[in-house]
Amino acid sequence: MIYEIAENVKRKILILTQNLNDYITRPQQKYLIEMVSGVFATKSLNLTSIAGYLNERCGVKHPLKRLQRNTLSFQTSG
Repeated sequence: MIYEIAENVKRKILILTQNLNDYITRPQQKYLIEMVSGVFATKSLNLTSIAGYLNERCGVKHPLKRLQRNTLSFQTSG
């Protein structure tokens, strides 16, 4: 049941980011999807926890670097 709720939230986030297509780039869309779904799933704003939730084959190190880089770019561009 929780998995279904998480997938439903992820689907709605995807629709929202697609509606913002004119304003943000594709990497920014991916970042928003990963961050929002990660925050909901882990109940934490810790990037290490979110990177662990993403469950990528390369482990936690590379997704963590990507999240840190994108977070920094969002802070400096806004």
